[in-house]
Amino acid sequence: MGEVAIIGSGAVGVAWASDGVNVFGTGTALDSWRLRELLAARLGVHPGSVHAWVIGEHGRSAVFPFSLARVGPFPLGEFAARRGIRVDLEGVADDVRRAGARVHELKGSTSSAIALTAARLTAQVERERGAIVPVSVRVEEGVCASLPAQVTADGAGPRMIPEL
Repeated sequence: MGEVAIIGSGAVGVAWASDGVNVFGTGTALDSWRLRELLAARLGVHPGSVHAWVIGEHGRSAVFPFSLARVGPFPLGEFAARRGIRVDLEGVADDVRRAGARVHELKGSTSSAIALTAARLTAQVERERGAIVPVSVRVEEGVCASLPAQVTADGAGPRMIPEL
């Protein structure tokens, strides 16, 4: 197990990584977990059956590659059609983008959510190895973005750039 540092702020923090330390950020992991929860609620399934990600950055510039989303063995659209459910994907994306502001409005802070995200990523480094999570990683020198990467004992593995 190598040295690993998880940054709980924006992608900018990943840029200062030093040699020998695998530095990655929480990226859009929280947004992706929120996305799966919302889709699961609308579709009437367990969130673990939903495979969908938010990539790029969180907030207004977040990218929602719904064409890659799956529910169980089916593409999202096909699963919804089989169930006769219409899912407003733009509405879901807007709900995810506004979730942090909504939590802040209700609680006065969003620190618990990012802390839980960092704790979950730490658990994935320590004992739940192999999860593929959208985290902030270097895309090139000085440029970071949240992309799927496999989290192991050595931190975030090579970024996975999905075909959109």
